[in-house]
Amino acid sequence: MKSIRKSTLQSLGLGNVLEVFKGGKLPVNTAQLVDEVFGPEGDRGSIVITGGNGIVGSGKAMQLGARLLEYGIPIVTLDLPDAPDGISQHYDGLKGSF
Repeated sequence: MKSIRKSTLQSLGLGNVLEVFKGGKLPVNTAQLVDEVFGPEGDRGSIVITGGNGIVGSGKAMQLGARLLEYGIPIVTLDLPDAPDGISQHYDGLKGSF
């Protein structure tokens, strides 16, 4: 099969989709990736999602939370309707809390 561009997996050097299905798993180690993104076990940071109050935002937060639950990653969702620029004016207080 010929395509116009490489798949995202191929672009990242992880093979192609058919190879992933044949192998029965993704060619990455989830625990290692969690350590790289959130820090080592016992000293992990949290993930803060802004706009997590709507149907889509809360649903995506729950999906992500379910996948990160076993790694002990705290998930915080914020919805600040009176802050059109997001969380900038609240950043220092939030940083101290999480």
